[in-house]
Amino acid sequence: MKLILTLCLLVLQSWAALPSKLKMEKGLLLGAGFITGGKAGNGFSILDIRHSTAKNEVRERLVFEMGDMYMRPLKGSPPYFHVEKKTNPSRIDISFAQTGVSKVDEKTLMQKLKRSALVRDVRMIYDPEDKGMLVSIDLKPNAWVKVMESQGAQGAAKIVIDLRQ
Repeated sequence: MKLILTLCLLVLQSWAALPSKLKMEKGLLLGAGFITGGKAGNGFSILDIRHSTAKNEVRERLVFEMGDMYMRPLKGSPPYFHVEKKTNPSRIDISFAQTGVSKVDEKTLMQKLKRSALVRDVRMIYDPEDKGMLVSIDLKPNAWVKVMESQGAQGAAKIVIDLRQ
């Protein structure tokens, strides 16, 4: 009887330590996990990747501006993407399906992220067979990642990734 009571108390205590689903932000990756979004289509491109930092906090934002296969700003939803956060080593892999071209190459992206407080290294890999793009970003330990998508009503559709410590 005592054993069953002890097990029940341990289970209840472990549930209390977990944040409720209502308190978790949508698109927020604290530990290892993944987020997908966007829509499938005929072909897409990366028009620009912007990087900005907050003045008073260790918080950064990456904005991927997406285009169609002719490198025109994409209206509506961004293309299908898959963001996976790994914890050991701390890294995010951003896969863009059906994204065969990019105006931003690896060297330019490395230059943009050179002064980042949260990014250690970056790689861009193009897969000609799948016509997909992978952007792999090595992060400093314990970085939080939040992923959002923005409809291309005024400009291009965007995939926004916030990084913070």
